[in-house]
Amino acid sequence: MLFDYKKYELNSYRHGLITRDKLYGRKTIFFNCETQHESIYKIKHYQDLHKQDTHNIICIPIDLNGKESGDNYEIYFFHENKLKTEFHVNEKLDEEHLFFKSFGKPLQNFTNYIFDSKLHFLKKTTSFEEVLGV
Repeated sequence: MLFDYKKYELNSYRHGLITRDKLYGRKTIFFNCETQHESIYKIKHYQDLHKQDTHNIICIPIDLNGKESGDNYEIYFFHENKLKTEFHVNEKLDEEHLFFKSFGKPLQNFTNYIFDSKLHFLKKTTSFEEVLGV
């Protein structure tokens, strides 16, 4: 299955609409997180991978079981100021969003959705080590 930005309409606060032009040519990792409850240690792994400039990294804040506090601006502020993320941080989605219907609902916090450099879906995993192996 292919990631079609027109179909999923994901929007990053830092970079605007997440389009094919922004992603094509490098492997892409989407991962879900409950922003206010996430581990700075885990986010650091994604930040380090982003800095290597080998992957596109997109964080999708998600309201798993009603645990995600804050609106989109508060989530963005948290990422920008506390976590110092430089990769894409999408607007908050719920589990019924078309992205999750197409590629599978998150298994837990920090579920990774891995796409190749041509935006073909490869797999879903909770292991960051598997992300590094792709």
